[in-house]
Amino acid sequence: MLVNRLKKTNLFDLSDKDICNCFFIHFAILSKYTIMKTLLFSFILILTSPIILGQTTLSPGEMAIIGIGADNPDDFHFIFLVDIESGTEIIFTDSGWKSDNTFRGLEGATKYTAPSALNAGTVISYVTNSANFTSANDANVGTNGFNLSTQGDQVFAFQGSSSSPTFIYASQTNSTSWQSTSSYSTQSAIPQGLVDGVTAVAVGSGAGSINDYDNAWYSGSTSANPSALL
Repeated sequence: MLVNRLKKTNLFDLSDKDICNCFFIHFAILSKYTIMKTLLFSFILILTSPIILGQTTLSPGEMAIIGIGADNPDDFHFIFLVDIESGTEIIFTDSGWKSDNTFRGLEGATKYTAPSALNAGTVISYVTNSANFTSANDANVGTNGFNLSTQGDQVFAFQGSSSSPTFIYASQTNSTSWQSTSSYSTQSAIPQGLVDGVTAVAVGSGAGSINDYDNAWYSGSTSANPSALL
């Protein structure tokens, strides 16, 4: 065999054909080694890479905030109006929305992560399901934490980043009317993409900006068609 001849023969005594054969054998061995090394690296990469969970991208009105409680402890409830995948994330903030389409800031946010796939009609509580919420404070919504005011406040639900949020639902308890901007922590304008009275609900004792309720809860059915609930 050529390999045995290589062990006994000076390279200068080999013919051109032998040298070519030697080159191809060497190349084949290197190629096989490279392929095996690449496959091993790919296998290790798969084992050590984090598993990325899918999540449901929600459109406005595919979940709804159905309760806000500012009396200690702060609480809010929301209901899914569509089935969602495990790992779905929604951020909730009490930071008001300004007329320039940015958050007022100086407040905070909390992020809900679905622990499993959930069916439409599932109701989530900030207090009861606290294990599934984590802090989402940042420079846009504020770093003071999610704290609801007893003088009226707002809760916004969105996906994406706080610098470019995709709003899903909004609710406020300081008045029956939304404000033109957020001049104070208890006031807010309606975010883009939401509809007053449908996906942006304002409740209070009157239309003034300080006609607030401490607590407001939806008391109707949670099993009706979504279009009938909104």
